[in-house]
Amino acid sequence: MKKTALVLIGFQQKNHSAEKKCEKIKKTLRKHGYEVYISNYGEGQGYTQSIDDYVKYVIKEISKMGNIEIIIAHSMGGLIARSLIEQYNLKARKLIMLEVPNGGVPRWYAKRFFPLNLCVKDMTRGSNFLQKLNRYKKVETEYIHVIGLLGLLSKKTFNLQLAKTTSMLVRHHKMLTNRKIIKKIINLL
Repeated sequence: MKKTALVLIGFQQKNHSAEKKCEKIKKTLRKHGYEVYISNYGEGQGYTQSIDDYVKYVIKEISKMGNIEIIIAHSMGGLIARSLIEQYNLKARKLIMLEVPNGGVPRWYAKRFFPLNLCVKDMTRGSNFLQKLNRYKKVETEYIHVIGLLGLLSKKTFNLQLAKTTSMLVRHHKMLTNRKIIKKIINLL
């Protein structure tokens, strides 16, 4: 049976291609024997729906994929992955989170840098979504959290006690494309 990996990108304000953003990591994972699925939640548009809406979208995608062995998820994608595992009982051997705001983004930061749409509100510290998500504690999936520069500056935002944590000096928006991060992911598999 072939090993499978699901990759979930983070929040995007503008139109984008998840497939293009994940070219390097997909190519590297394939070299290591993985069949790689890149989620297209949000369908290439700037994200405006709730995180729960995106979770439901990814559930539909997964139903066509079969078993997922590992999930690699950046930022908001990690919150989606945690919801899949903790609230919808998705079975995966490992979740590698790349700078995921598990503790919530400070409201002042969200207001300053993002449009306050539903998914940004869900990522904001103290949101109903995060309160609900952070109640679930027992998981069989191994959680590993790779934090970059933002995570080093704001541990309250990125901390998750369920996860083994490692850090690298990489900017947040480069977490899925940086060679050192991709090498680290391969070593963590």
